[in-house]
Order: sequence, then C-alpha cells, then structure tokens
Amino acid sequence: MANKGVVKFNEPDSKFNTIFHHWKPADLPGHENDVYLEIAEEGGEKTFKLNKDWELRGANMTDPSTEEMISNKNDSRIFDHDGDGNAAFTIKFNGFVSGPMYYVQRLSHILTGKVVSEGKIEGNVEWTDEQFAHPDTPNATLKGQKTTVTDTSKSVFQLVKVDDSMDCATLLENADSIFDIADPNTDVPLE
Repeated sequence: MANKGVVKFNEPDSKFNTIFHHWKPADLPGHENDVYLEIAEEGGEKTFKLNKDWELRGANMTDPSTEEMISNKNDSRIFDHDGDGNAAFTIKFNGFVSGPMYYVQRLSHILTGKVVSEGKIEGNVEWTDEQFAHPDTPNATLKGQKTTVTDTSKSVFQLVKVDDSMDCATLLENADSIFDIADPNTDVPLE
C-alpha cells in the first residue's frame, strides 16, 4: 500500500490528541512571545510558516527543545505512555521485522509554504525524528537509538480547508479528490 502521508484532525476531543505531548514555541519557558504561525505577502504571493514545534511519546520533558534525548533505560522521564504495561510507547511491526518496540520518540518540524489557491497551502517540511528503543524491546534488531533528519526538498505538505461539517470518515473516503500534491520523489501526484 502506498504511503499517503498523515492527515491531522483539528478535533479538540479526539482520542488522537492524547497519543503524544505537543508543544508550540510559545509553550516553552522563555519563548512565550514567539510566533507560531506566520502569514505574509511577498512579491504578490502569500507565504506561510508554521514555526518549530515538538511532539513527544513515551517520556516526560519540561522543555523538549533543550533537554537531552532519552538514551538510558533507567531515565526517570520514561513512563508507560499508552498504558499497556510496557515501558515507553508501544508500536508493533509485522513483516520483515516483527514484534513490538517500546520506544521514546521526539519529533520536531517546521512547515514553510505558500497559499496556492483559496483554502489550499502547499510547501515543504523540515523535521527531525529522534528515537530510543527501550532495551525491553523483544526483537534485538529494533533496539538502539537513531536520529533522522529529512531532505526538506523531498518532504512536502498540503493543507486544505474542508467544510466544517465534514467528519473523519468522509474526509478519508474522499482523500484522493481533496489532496492533489505532487510527490517530489516521483514528480507525480500522490496515490
């Protein structure tokens, strides 16, 4: 199945909002006046920038922008985030590598783009993904620590305004007609 990316839902009471801790720049000490969303006009084009924010799974941090990433199973910031009785946050793999992984993940991203039409913004994503696989992870091939930094030119996003009455099921059923951004890795629309 092709990867269509991520659809984020702006639903205040959604169960998805409890999956990770999220900080906007102004949520961090000393950054209370930092701007999160910038929209400006440059050379007749409206530009868009969503400044750096952070997501954290499987651990607690006061300031994810400055704290050291988890690198030791005895770090007191690790907790059973999903309440399944295992350390950190559990994801399951089935395929070439199979089994659960208990991990701490810290993501950060910046979205930079432009308004391409009424209700549609497109651009690039600059993001990092830091992971620590807890040693209790059964499969040794999944253990360890890694950091991934994207090739921003090949990481794209599209924000599309949909009708306020649209529910999640309808959005997912119509995703192919709502989103039409081209995949910069193949130069064809995402399928």
